[in-house]
Amino acid sequence: MSKGKKDARTRHYMEKSIHIKVTLAQHAEFKKKLADYGLQMREVLHECIERICDGNIEYMEEMLNECVENKLISRDRINLEGDVENLYKLIEESREPRGDSGETK
Repeated sequence: MSKGKKDARTRHYMEKSIHIKVTLAQHAEFKKKLADYGLQMREVLHECIERICDGNIEYMEEMLNECVENKLISRDRINLEGDVENLYKLIEESREPRGDSGETK
């Protein structure tokens, strides 16, 4: 085993991956915002996790309370302009006839 690499057993008991779905607009805006600071998504999300787990950071506690409130009242989360544009594109595409190969009858 090379120096600095963890074996499969160590990874199994020490690490866990997180996968989340976001809209295309959210992903693009998040990535752009982080790029402005020279940061990557992984390092920012890791920092958020550490701050949430700390428990002594009032701002993060307030954010979690807002998340609970949003969950309880089932707020629609589409709020980025790109999300709205993508929804309109989907609606337009669904109205177009399917299977149009360009042939005339």
